[in-house]
Amino acid sequence: MESKPYISVVVPCYNVGEYVYKCLESITSQLLYLENKKNVQIIVVNDGSSDFTWQLLIDYKKKYPDIILIDQKNIGLGPARNVGLKNAKGKYITFVDSDDFLVSNYALAKLYLSAEQTNEYITAGNVVHYYQNNILNVKKQYNNKTYVKAFLELKYSKFFETPLIMAKLYRKDFLDKNRILFDSTWSEDQLFHWKTILSGHGMIVIPDVTYGYLHRSNSLSKNISIENVDELIDIRKQQFSIMYEQEPPLARDFIKRLSTLYKKELESYLSYLEINYPNKSKIYKTKHNLESLINDFFVL
Repeated sequence: MESKPYISVVVPCYNVGEYVYKCLESITSQLLYLENKKNVQIIVVNDGSSDFTWQLLIDYKKKYPDIILIDQKNIGLGPARNVGLKNAKGKYITFVDSDDFLVSNYALAKLYLSAEQTNEYITAGNVVHYYQNNILNVKKQYNNKTYVKAFLELKYSKFFETPLIMAKLYRKDFLDKNRILFDSTWSEDQLFHWKTILSGHGMIVIPDVTYGYLHRSNSLSKNISIENVDELIDIRKQQFSIMYEQEPPLARDFIKRLSTLYKKELESYLSYLEINYPNKSKIYKTKHNLESLINDFFVL
């Protein structure tokens, strides 16, 4: 019987011709992959790109024939990741956005070795932030702590200020058992992140920086609209529903501090709408929903 890959790497692509080559090079230069290409399954999902992304991917596959390329019409980042998940054969899954990259050749090996040693459902590395070619922030998001079940006590505020699913290795049987997939909303990774953390009751964190996150002004995550804010309101409601349903119950102090954090976030979106949409009739419903969530949902 053919052994399964150690890791499946899922890379969703949409109009990233300028960036995806560097991303793929960072994956194919991983020592786990170079040691034996069967160790790492690379799945690239082209989500209806209209630039030269698909042609670049075809050319890149000539160099690395084992890479799995999937071409589809545009359905969004979350569903594109789900397509990758459906095709993943590895014991572990990791996600790399096509404009980001793995920081060192040892990134996957370090995450994999830690995951195997601890047998945890989720293993995380640290993230370095870049703005184009300049380092923006090299502070490690988890403060070098190696074991973070204390996440549930919200001791590590940086946890909420960094890419939620990046630099993480997920056990595939854990995702399958809990039926955890991405949704199709603007912030598609947030509910996925919450469901994995709360279903797994924490994660292992290694001190190494494993992931480079590129901040782009035209990134999908930067586009704010009334529709996106409406989706975010629904996500926040679902997140708190998930929290209140936990057994044993989460600490009241945890919920209170998280409420304060998200209240500030929602207030910033409210200010944004008021400044950028002078026609108040267009934002009335969204503004009303934001105010209701801020004033009522966060009363503890």
